[in-house]
Amino acid sequence: MNVAPDAFEAANGASPAARVFALCCGAALFAWTVQKLRNRRLLISICSLLMAIGAGLIAFAVAPGVFNGLSYLVGVKYPPLLYLIVVILSLLVVLLHLAARLSLVDERCRRMAQEIALQRNSKNVVMSGSLIDASELREP
Repeated sequence: MNVAPDAFEAANGASPAARVFALCCGAALFAWTVQKLRNRRLLISICSLLMAIGAGLIAFAVAPGVFNGLSYLVGVKYPPLLYLIVVILSLLVVLLHLAARLSLVDERCRRMAQEIALQRNSKNVVMSGSLIDASELREP
């Protein structure tokens, strides 16, 4: 069975139900992000990206013709493909940001473990009555 899109969908690119769904998802994402930001549960950089995605969803729901025109201007003949490309690039940005944060946390954890080990070693040296200075045990 072939279902042809009606004139509204052909002109605007999305059905009214899809636009309402996008509007609700965008508003929910935006509100959730603001709530997490107020409670300081998310990083500011992640919150800004999520708020931009939420605002983009809201803008798409309000004016889908603008996004269709933008996709044709960029050279994409099928507008939903541009949405998919933007989502994939957004996920890559989040992935790179979180990977960078993870490497920083790993370095801090390693450095803290080394400092704790040096402090325990200096306490053992002092308790044993040795004349070795604790500063001599540290690496430059």
